[in-house]
Amino acid sequence: MNSPSVFDKQTGIQQRSRVEGHYVTVMVAAVIVACVLRVLLLGQSSLWVDEIWSIRIAGLPWRAFFWTVRNQDPNMILYYVLLHGWMLLGDSEAIVRALSVAAGVATVPIVYAIGVRLYDKKSAAISAILLAVNAFHVQWSQEARSYSMLVLLVTLSTFFFILSVKQPSRLTLILYVLLSSLALYAHIYGALVIAAQAGSLIFLRRGDIKHWRGLVGSAAAIGVAASPLLALMIDRTRHPWLPLDWLTRPTLHDIYDKFYSLAGNTEFPGSHGGKVVLTAYAIVCALPLISWIRNWRAGRSLERWGTPLLASWLFLPIGLALAVSFVQPMFLSRYLIICIPALVLLAGHGIASLHPESLSATALAVLVILAVERLPQYYEHRSEFRQWKAVTDDLVRRSQPGDAALFCIAPGWLLFDYYRDRYHQSSPGYVSVIYPPAANAAIDPRALDYLPPLDTGALGAELRRHRRVWLVVYHDFFSETRAMRDRIRAALAADYGDVQTTNYDGVSVALYSNSNTK
Repeated sequence: MNSPSVFDKQTGIQQRSRVEGHYVTVMVAAVIVACVLRVLLLGQSSLWVDEIWSIRIAGLPWRAFFWTVRNQDPNMILYYVLLHGWMLLGDSEAIVRALSVAAGVATVPIVYAIGVRLYDKKSAAISAILLAVNAFHVQWSQEARSYSMLVLLVTLSTFFFILSVKQPSRLTLILYVLLSSLALYAHIYGALVIAAQAGSLIFLRRGDIKHWRGLVGSAAAIGVAASPLLALMIDRTRHPWLPLDWLTRPTLHDIYDKFYSLAGNTEFPGSHGGKVVLTAYAIVCALPLISWIRNWRAGRSLERWGTPLLASWLFLPIGLALAVSFVQPMFLSRYLIICIPALVLLAGHGIASLHPESLSATALAVLVILAVERLPQYYEHRSEFRQWKAVTDDLVRRSQPGDAALFCIAPGWLLFDYYRDRYHQSSPGYVSVIYPPAANAAIDPRALDYLPPLDTGALGAELRRHRRVWLVVYHDFFSETRAMRDRIRAALAADYGDVQTTNYDGVSVALYSNSNTK
């Protein structure tokens, strides 16, 4: 057989270069698609309780900020600090959510980079496409919370972990420690991905790891960096400001729900369908897993380490969160969004491994179509979710001079205050909020106390000064919130005979009065 000529070799190199350039173009297109999908209807829906909490914490003076972090919410510290600076651009719904959009979009090229280093550019490009159109990732990239930032940071952490194993250097180890530590300060569940990274090392031969000391030292450095956060989290566990009694111990169906969400099904009341896209993901993810299991002995090598690393990243955080949740339920889909990059990378490699090429292209097209079909239902919900906008509009419109209002929790009042200041500054209607009491965050670090103390005697005296009082009940699945609601209702029942109640998608607004006047 004649050996290839120099011309043939050059032609082959040029063809490979064009193909590789094609995959880079696909990745760039995936980034653009990801941006469009995450910006669409960004400011349309009403803020909800967790988002207003983010905004108000980020906007606190530093003394009140550190008190709140220390005594109420030590999780997501990094996000709150970054949002503080981001809000110099403004505090509209779209602007505050745009920080999460930026993190969500930035994750797409990092997933591509991991795919290149674990498999090839084809697998990487497919994975980038799948992440771009994943509706669950789209949803949490449109919320003013830290979840998309967490996904970005654990994905970056894993990228530098891979480099630290395959091509160790002082710089890669430093960046691995830095990004892993930042991930923990974005959300404590980042620790589960770090545990998954460590767990994946058992699938390597000892000789494959060139810098054991560096990896062990990195783990120790991450532990030291995370120790203040760990101390705060332990203290909050012992003395919770709000017990999570609304969460129950997980069931088999809860486990199914987590994979259902990760496959690209959003979380909102009334969401339905989506089993087909979950099934499709299960099939294509099984392909690399089965291939690796069949070649178990050969699989313990650096060249074939990608699949067990991703399997560890996908399954170990879910398993650890499940185990912890039998002691303290914390098995929430949005916490486990950290597993999405592993899922799309496994699926991307599974699709890329199909032959002939036409079968691979067909499988990708089918999975993308199934994923995109999940988006219209999500956007419809987002466009219609006007919970606190509607509450504020109606309460301001129906209020009369001399009216008072009580909110069972501080975030309810914060949401009302946000929308009243934004849209009703010139409105003649006026409502005097008598609970929670107003606090100046510049001098009172407890300004964001979720349930401020209630003096029932003082409340009764204040109520007698008002002919009409509005009671707004929200977030009452906490036992403490229900108890506060019942105390306030009892105080109102003593002085007011007429009650007219209106419900707004989870918010109950009751008008107490001594006449039929509306």
